[in-house]
Amino acid sequence: MNLFYIFFGWRKASTCKRLIKRVQCRIKLLRNKRDSMIRHLREDILQLLKNGQDHTAFARVGQLSKDQNIVDAYELLDHFCEFIMINLPYIRQNRDCPNDINEAASSLLYASARCGDLPELPRLRKLFGDRYGNRFANAAVELLPGNLVNRQ
Repeated sequence: MNLFYIFFGWRKASTCKRLIKRVQCRIKLLRNKRDSMIRHLREDILQLLKNGQDHTAFARVGQLSKDQNIVDAYELLDHFCEFIMINLPYIRQNRDCPNDINEAASSLLYASARCGDLPELPRLRKLFGDRYGNRFANAAVELLPGNLVNRQ
């Protein structure tokens, strides 16, 4: 084993930390934007119901539900980012991946293939793929057996 690795651990940890902070900032912006859209959509639905336009209001409720689900997904991704940040010292020093860290990392990797709004996630996928192997990254992205992606 390399002596540098013994003393300093994972060399890409600072890059990982920086990317996760960027993801968290972007999530915060996107969540605020969606929250604003949800607020306006609720007001529109209320007005439509008051005006007797029930059919149009019900159509907008579907969009409201989708937007709320996206906000919930952003919140979950933010929690996973925070968990990785808290456990980064462990990740830096140890090559193994306990189940709790595996779940957070796998869920972020899964999201990297599906959330175009978060362009930092594919770079995180590469970092975690380099750290834990491409099989780990592919299992998360493709939901192969053995992945610990959070099903929410």
